[in-house]
Order: sequence, then structure tokens, then C-alpha cells
Amino acid sequence: MRESSTYQAFLREGEAVGEARGRASEARAILLRLGSRRFGPPDRRTRVAVQRLADLGRLERLTDRVLDVGSCEDLLAEP
Repeated sequence: MRESSTYQAFLREGEAVGEARGRASEARAILLRLGSRRFGPPDRRTRVAVQRLADLGRLERLTDRVLDVGSCEDLLAEP
């Protein structure tokens, strides 16, 4: 069974999903860390909003903008 192409396809897909989730999780942690250093500890609402983000592209754009905005609210207002 482990040698079947279907099994291998499912395995690769599962690995890709797991890797994407891991990258998004790390991006959220980095965003919260940079935001904390820039704006101080996030309030609960901000922390929850960041934890709900799953789109890696958006997380990367937000991380890039941390130094360009004046508050967490401004940062999260990015479309």
C-alpha cells in the first residue's frame, strides 16, 4: 500500500498542508513578536485577530508593514 501512487499522492498532499500550516503558524508568531516590540503587548482582540489569520501571503504583507504603521489597528486594517 505504501508504494501505491494514490497513497504517495495523499502523503505528499498531507505533507504540503502540514508545512503550509507550520509556515502560517510561524508567521503569526513573528508578526505578534514584531508587533509587540513596536507597539507593546497586543490586547486580546489583536491577538485573536492575528491568530485567526491563515493566508500566508497576507501574514507576510503584514509583517513587512509593521515598521510602516503607527498602531496594531492600522496594521490589521490592511485589506
